[in-house]
Amino acid sequence: MRAGAISGLARYAGTGRPLANLHQTWKDNYCNYFKSHYTPSIRLMVLYIVYNLLASQTFQGQLPMFLVVISFTFWIVTPVIFAPFARCTLITQDLRDFNGFINGRAGISEAELDDLVDRGRKNKMPRTLFECGLTDAILYWTGVPCSVLLAKLVGRFVFCAALAVALPSEIMDYLWVYSVLLCFQWLLVFGFFYFNLNNILLMSSWLVWLAVFLVGRLYVIGVVGEQATTPSLWVRLPEFFISFLVFVEYLGFLHHLVLTVFRLAVAAVSEDGCFCLHMKRRIPREASNRRLHRCIRLAHVFFFSHQLHTLQAYIVLVANLMTSLFLASTDKVFCNLRIHTWWLLNSVAGDPKYLESETTWLEDANRLGLSDTSSTVTAGDTSEEANDSGSSE
Repeated sequence: MRAGAISGLARYAGTGRPLANLHQTWKDNYCNYFKSHYTPSIRLMVLYIVYNLLASQTFQGQLPMFLVVISFTFWIVTPVIFAPFARCTLITQDLRDFNGFINGRAGISEAELDDLVDRGRKNKMPRTLFECGLTDAILYWTGVPCSVLLAKLVGRFVFCAALAVALPSEIMDYLWVYSVLLCFQWLLVFGFFYFNLNNILLMSSWLVWLAVFLVGRLYVIGVVGEQATTPSLWVRLPEFFISFLVFVEYLGFLHHLVLTVFRLAVAAVSEDGCFCLHMKRRIPREASNRRLHRCIRLAHVFFFSHQLHTLQAYIVLVANLMTSLFLASTDKVFCNLRIHTWWLLNSVAGDPKYLESETTWLEDANRLGLSDTSSTVTAGDTSEEANDSGSSE
């Protein structure tokens, strides 16, 4: 076991991690765990914030939420905690790589969609955040049965109707403000596709939402009247935040409705669909799938999915940076005892001679993530080292 940990061939049992004592990049962690760790934890964190905002405005006592805070905190930081060798040089490289991954070229042309779907089915690492989200969306909307999509659509409709009935008018009235801003954002998104996937237009679409306070102020003055001055706009900030979450939920329902209808239409008019016998010209299955992929690509940007995914990635970046700096500091205190490395691996693998003797192997271009190029080279090198050590013994 010690030899396996030192040579790099040891594996975490039952966790799916590749090599135990090799560093995983933040990009690899995000692509592997954004659905199982990051998205649920951020949603739970948002619900915790909403609960505190609503509970602070009532006279009832707040419930203890310490377990909830611990849950979403550890969901975010766990992938980084179990990535060995948190050192300053690796943190700098991870920060640069992950920032380039988030801010990489957004948008996929229609000619590249087939290659993107093929890479997703082969579980290849996406090159940008846009590819990561779009690949997951295409695999979901083409792989989930139509009956499941319809059941989820009905469930989201019931939930949205319950929100409309339960929430007060002070929150629901602001939905018109976000609807107006969404129309302005759609103009920029349309320009993004019209001007050959210009990243500047897509990034500038975020600036539209900064005008929410100005538009909300004008709306309150025009509709509410004298109540616009008391309370002030900053006091109404929790109402803006909760109404924005409600608006995102309604927008997600509309997104689900559009893609479900299009998926049913594509399934009906394809070669094996229920309407193909009544049509003179049958649409091949591959052509209908390409149309569905193009629709998913448009909806991924127009319905705010990529923008929210980008915001989530930046939250993860900040959490990874803080966690990695803390772990690197624990490895430096107490005369370089490397507490985190010793706890994660063992006392032999945490010896400085194994951590510092091959710095280029760990920190330069050949360090192992889950990328397509580096994994085979490094795994081969480690296996040769293991064979050499065995022969010498």
